[in-house]
Amino acid sequence: MSFVITSYKNGEDRPDEETDVSHLGADFIATVLGMKPEQLTDVYLLTQRHADLIGPPAGMSFDLATHDYHLEALADD
Repeated sequence: MSFVITSYKNGEDRPDEETDVSHLGADFIATVLGMKPEQLTDVYLLTQRHADLIGPPAGMSFDLATHDYHLEALADD
């Protein structure tokens, strides 16, 4: 399974950036989202709390005032 954070400028339907965060691992991402790793099968809107936890280890900064961020769990082919 791989994980991507997709950024959408507020009010836009098309993403303006995608960042692969698969290196964080399913266990870490599931803990941040408050679920078990085997439950990661969807797209999740990230809150400020999620951004605060994911940002440092991912090397990302988030601007929730101007963008929405979604974490996508993608099945490997």
